[in-house]
Amino acid sequence: MEYEQEYERKYASSILLRQVKEQNKDFCDVPVQVGTWVKRFHSCILVESEFFDKLFHTSKYREHVTGVIEIRERSSNIVDAAIQFLYNVEPDLDKDKIGDFLDIAEFLMIPRLKAFCVKWLDQTKMSNALIAICLPLCTLYELDVPSVSDYIKKNLIELMNGVELLNIDANSLQNILSDQYLSYVTMDTKFKFLMKWVKEDSFKRSQYFEPLCELVDYLRISQATITLAKQDPLIDSTKIVSKYEDKQKHTEAYIAMIAKCQELCNDKDMIMIYDEHKKEWFRLNINMTSPIRSKYFTNTHDKSTFYRVREESSNELVIELCSSDGNIVADSRVIVQSYENNATNCSDQISKSICINGNTCVATRIDTLEVEKRVAASYFDCEYHKIHNEPLDLTVNCLKDDIHVMQLLIGRIETNSDTTILYPMFSIILDDDDALIDIGCSSSKGDVAMLISTCLSTSVFIYNLGSCSLTQIEIVDVSSELTMHGFQNGFAIADENDITLVRHTQDRSVVQHFEIESSPDRKMFSTDNAIYRYQYHSCVENYTLDMTNIEEIEETRSFDHINWRQLTSPELNVECIKSVIVLELPNNIDRCHLHCPHCEQLPRGRKRKYFDIWWDCFFPYCPMYQSQMLSNEQSDSESDIITDGDESDQS
Repeated sequence: MEYEQEYERKYASSILLRQVKEQNKDFCDVPVQVGTWVKRFHSCILVESEFFDKLFHTSKYREHVTGVIEIRERSSNIVDAAIQFLYNVEPDLDKDKIGDFLDIAEFLMIPRLKAFCVKWLDQTKMSNALIAICLPLCTLYELDVPSVSDYIKKNLIELMNGVELLNIDANSLQNILSDQYLSYVTMDTKFKFLMKWVKEDSFKRSQYFEPLCELVDYLRISQATITLAKQDPLIDSTKIVSKYEDKQKHTEAYIAMIAKCQELCNDKDMIMIYDEHKKEWFRLNINMTSPIRSKYFTNTHDKSTFYRVREESSNELVIELCSSDGNIVADSRVIVQSYENNATNCSDQISKSICINGNTCVATRIDTLEVEKRVAASYFDCEYHKIHNEPLDLTVNCLKDDIHVMQLLIGRIETNSDTTILYPMFSIILDDDDALIDIGCSSSKGDVAMLISTCLSTSVFIYNLGSCSLTQIEIVDVSSELTMHGFQNGFAIADENDITLVRHTQDRSVVQHFEIESSPDRKMFSTDNAIYRYQYHSCVENYTLDMTNIEEIEETRSFDHINWRQLTSPELNVECIKSVIVLELPNNIDRCHLHCPHCEQLPRGRKRKYFDIWWDCFFPYCPMYQSQMLSNEQSDSESDIITDGDESDQS
């Protein structure tokens, strides 16, 4: 039975209540009987109940012959209080009576009484004992009680480890196990509770065990829990657990996004993974402290681990090799070896440019050197020396000048060493207008690319670690706001409007240029074979996450538009997104849904109006723009039809 979500109190009529109290037969024309209890009421009041209304207007019921409405299997006090509610007299509810009043509201079909019970539940302070009573009622009568659902979400681990929920029905347990937002509770906890719940009344509940087991992700159950289940004769007899046991050691590669968040007023680095099968984002139950500055990189040699480069307060850089559970396997301090064979600490330039590929660490730094230039005789007035008969002394005439030199630094990360030494490979003299924009690594061929802009153009310098060769590739028609992204066999250079792919082999270099729709609020990331963009989109007034495969881009003709595939967005502020890496995780890794109670306070993407950044949808080929325009046209046509109908009615 449907009911109004908002209950409004109505005032009782003292005259009608006095007539009921006096049992005035002239006005109270309908007797209601429950066992030996009989009481008369007004038929004009009882018709609010659909139960009584059908009795009054259908002649096939025996009440038309006896003249008495008999109600069985109900308490007379509850029936009397329910009918008094039709006179706007509210009953006194408590945890022992709430079930009876919901039952009589459903039986007599009084939606207003049902709404009154829901309001009482929502305003009553919840506890574990009260939840054990309320949860089956919410499932049985399809109630939407925010206080009940909120309490369960925030205290489900405590409830499952206790005994309060052992008396809930199978439907209530099914709702809990199937709720994706309760995924912060481990599968071990859920499955152990399911075993306890079945054994609480195995004779009646064993029939529900197998259907409920289908809601449990066995790949995320630990081996210890599997062993415990197999030791129980009742659970082991189902043979359900055994068929999943061999899959416990399997791992799967996930796209992992690292974001900065606050927890108890402390900055933390949160790791989220994207489940391709469920099309949802999950937060790993790992909280790493967020340093002043940090970067994350995929460990291409072992993707079950990842690298984090953090900057300490003393401007020192530390490379940490971290496992999938957030523990630090090894760490090393970064030092730079100069040409003069002197070891120095890292500068701010190195922390910004540092990049890791496999166990190779690369970075750049720009130094200003003072050099002396010996001046040739042509620099002086030779006629003056001839007239005065003075000899030229070139050894003492020289000029001093400052030049800017960019050094490429490369080092090897050793897990058994507490230092990672970066050695200079070569230097490039930069003019006054030259600037290093970004640096990137290619995963397969061991190439390092440096993006350097000049006053006339922008060039990519690709250094091959194997052959120690340097190649310059000039790129035109690009802006100065560029970022470099390395992938498996090349590099992607992106700005607000374009993506340029650069691939270099021994024989030739291939440069492809593509246009993308503009967005000033965007971050782009790359993995071995894909490029991701995370941006605000005005059509949906929220942040969206798109992905495109490198192979598909390579098959696209230059200057064509790239096809992006939209993924489920984590809907976080773009400012807090740090990196995107590839991470291999065991299937039973502990995780929780981004909309679970623990993640509700994350910095969600801010909503903005269409006109605030109207240029997001400037290009008509944008799929979101097209779908938005289509929906607008449909709504306009519907409004035109309504308008035409109104005009015809008026005519």
